[in-house]
Amino acid sequence: LFQACNGFIENLFLEGASEMFELLVAVLHMLVWFAILQFALAFISGALAEPSLKKAYSEEDYEKMELNLKCYAVLLGHITGFSAINAFATFQQVVPRDSLCVFLV
Repeated sequence: LFQACNGFIENLFLEGASEMFELLVAVLHMLVWFAILQFALAFISGALAEPSLKKAYSEEDYEKMELNLKCYAVLLGHITGFSAINAFATFQQVVPRDSLCVFLV
């Protein structure tokens, strides 16, 4: 899933782009996946529901919620990790060629 999204982004935005723009896009891509991870887990756990609208959950509901949380936490956690690897690999390639990036390390 990450590779498909990354390939689409590379073809759409990064054809002939500078290294700094590639780094910016990679970091934004990582932050988007991190936000999706956080939002999805908060939504599944019921943390985003209004306190007045929260219902009483049965034991079966909690088990279903736990399974959904485990599933999506692992899936989205891995995707976020892959995007972080991609972002920092891009950063690693830019560091020797840009003096500003040397100071960021």
